[in-house]
Amino acid sequence: MEWQPIETAPKDGTPIIGGFWSIRWADSHRKGDIVRCWFQPEFDAFISSARIMTLASGMTFEDGKTERVHSPEIEPVTHWMPLPEPPQ
Repeated sequence: MEWQPIETAPKDGTPIIGGFWSIRWADSHRKGDIVRCWFQPEFDAFISSARIMTLASGMTFEDGKTERVHSPEIEPVTHWMPLPEPPQ
């Protein structure tokens, strides 16, 4: 497994290992860090966590749904690799 540019990462919700290799100065404290993350289309970003808001029974949002993903932890990763297979 080798590091690949984040533009080639899956955007179907598959968890990946994200790396901070060539990042902007404001995020320089994270250079070299890695994080488990996935692409979340609602935010058009890779995130490592989020919350789900569930409405009370009988209530819906304008689109008819009863849940919303909110408060993401957006990860400005620059590279990625697949998660390894878990141990047996």
